[in-house]
Amino acid sequence: MAAYLWELGRRETKFKPSTPPSSTPHPQLSVITPVRTHQRSVDAHRVAEEARQSEARYRTLFDSIDDGFCVIEVMFNEDGRAVDYRFLETNAVFEQQSGLRHAVGKTILELAPDYESQWFEVYGKVAETGEAVRFEHEEKTLGRWFDVFAFRHGSSGSRNIGVLFNDITTRKEAEAAQALLYQQVISEGERLAEIFKRAPSFMCVLQGPGHVFERVNDQYRELVGRRDVLGKTVRNALPELDGQGFFELLDEVYRTGEPFVGTGMRACLHRQPGGPVEERCVDFVFQPLRAADETITGVIVQGIDVTARIQAEEALRAADRRKTEFLALLAHELRNPLAPIRNGLEILRLASDNTPGVVQAREMMERQLLHMVRLIDDLLDVARISTGKMELRRARISLADAINNALETARNLIESAGHELSVSLPSDPIFLNADLTRLAEVFGNLLSNSAKYTPRGGQISLAVERQGEEAIVTVKDNGIGIPQSSLAAIFDMFSQVDRSIERTTGGLGIGLSLVKGLVELHGGTVTVQSDGPNYGTTFVVRLRAMMADSAPEPVSPRDEVNGCSSARRVLVVDDNQDSGSSMAMALQLRGYNAVTAFDGFEGIKIAEAFNPDVILMDVGMPTMNGYETTRRIRETPWGKGIVIIALTGWGQEGDRVRTKEAGCNAHLVKPANVCELQKLLVELGVETGP
Repeated sequence: MAAYLWELGRRETKFKPSTPPSSTPHPQLSVITPVRTHQRSVDAHRVAEEARQSEARYRTLFDSIDDGFCVIEVMFNEDGRAVDYRFLETNAVFEQQSGLRHAVGKTILELAPDYESQWFEVYGKVAETGEAVRFEHEEKTLGRWFDVFAFRHGSSGSRNIGVLFNDITTRKEAEAAQALLYQQVISEGERLAEIFKRAPSFMCVLQGPGHVFERVNDQYRELVGRRDVLGKTVRNALPELDGQGFFELLDEVYRTGEPFVGTGMRACLHRQPGGPVEERCVDFVFQPLRAADETITGVIVQGIDVTARIQAEEALRAADRRKTEFLALLAHELRNPLAPIRNGLEILRLASDNTPGVVQAREMMERQLLHMVRLIDDLLDVARISTGKMELRRARISLADAINNALETARNLIESAGHELSVSLPSDPIFLNADLTRLAEVFGNLLSNSAKYTPRGGQISLAVERQGEEAIVTVKDNGIGIPQSSLAAIFDMFSQVDRSIERTTGGLGIGLSLVKGLVELHGGTVTVQSDGPNYGTTFVVRLRAMMADSAPEPVSPRDEVNGCSSARRVLVVDDNQDSGSSMAMALQLRGYNAVTAFDGFEGIKIAEAFNPDVILMDVGMPTMNGYETTRRIRETPWGKGIVIIALTGWGQEGDRVRTKEAGCNAHLVKPANVCELQKLLVELGVETGP
């Protein structure tokens, strides 16, 4: 037994026997080495008693140790190869650790037939060489892991092996779980690092209050011009950002722990070594990084470079702006040829030869001219609305007046198509704070739309009612209707439903877009409803009404001008000779003394010699435009009192402001007829014809 304990001591299991070992072999374990005894000093009885007590103490220790312990005899075949082993002795823990019951006297193959034969070779080598071994072993047949220490017992040639072992299955399972978890953490870290590296957005990790670059991905390097930023503070790495607010935002996020989201922010960066500062637009997030104790350790930056998108959006806005400007220019260019046409019609009307054929042609030309003028006016109005330049001339008006004006505009179209029109107005007047002309345009467009898209002999109704603070105008027809798929886009500019009747009626597809824009400028809404083709269409306009108990302000009607003007001398300045000459001829037929000039310099020269009462000044002339010509005339002593009226194809509010600033008394848009001019002269206090 002492030998066992000596061997166990090599595994740091320490025990010191109180008596010397005995030379008498142990009847069960056979492991007590012989020692010399001095028979002369100790009698046999005392030696036997001491041996018994020593054996009891060793047995107590043997059975009380925590490790499993056994003594085995290695069995060799005739070739000298270890092929099995027999259990000679086991302690109490053996059975618990190994799971083998009643093992003493049995071989391992009897207890576990599938036992791995490689361990016979290991134990056989220990028995033959006397070299102790220690190893960890997974016993798959038992489903357990063991920490094993094997040593030879006895002298050379002994086949007995002492095996001290411990069941480390729980530890190995924990280690395996820990290794698996560690591998998962490593794999997850590698996966996150790969995501970080290959993310389509730019990303970087900044550590500490100084925001030191710890990690950046390729997209971030690309954003900042492939600079080496790792290990540097953001202020040192990207000094050009100073003053742009980004450093302060990082400081705030680190200090407060609150993330920051930036959208479309502009950053000026050096993206080429020694190159100029380049502006980039970025959407980004500054997100604080926290340790396990919630302490803020840094900031992660993630975002996308949206410069291309912003530039594309700006390009689209610029294209839309150019389109709107083109529409305005188109309208202006179309007005110039209209002016001589209208003047020619005036000449035909005033000429003495009013044969039936001339009358019929003149009336036809007047209708077509009026239609063209309305199309151009619609184009200009749409351009003004889309650029935010439409200005309403609000006043307290009666809704009935706007309806009546609209009816007057659309009546000819409705009657010529043989439609039946019904109008329902409330007995109590409804007053609005609105632009009378623009509202009449809204309802006129809706009525004209119904007239065009209702087959001949159809029914159109217009009904007005008040609901609380709202005035509701409903225009309904039994026409061709609108497919459900087209309802959502019916108010879009240039939108036209693909209907055969529409192709015959023509139009630019801007009328309903103009209606929507004007109604919304008034703070109202317009909606459309149709059950589909051939089921008619209903438009509903809702506007905010004024208090019903307030009386309308009186409106002074303009005086009609039927006679000749008393202005003897009129100078027409226009680089378009047809336009200028035809206007002068029309004025002459009205009794004016009218002359022409075809550029600004000629206009100044003739004005000084002719001393006109009125000058009709074109604006868009080469060499010297109408603004400069007007300013120069106003600078002369003889030109200060002349009435100068701008007569031009440019009709937007900004154009009117410019002509007024140049010195014009009024602004007329081509094509203007002589009647309009006469009314304006009355308003300006100019004497009318002889």
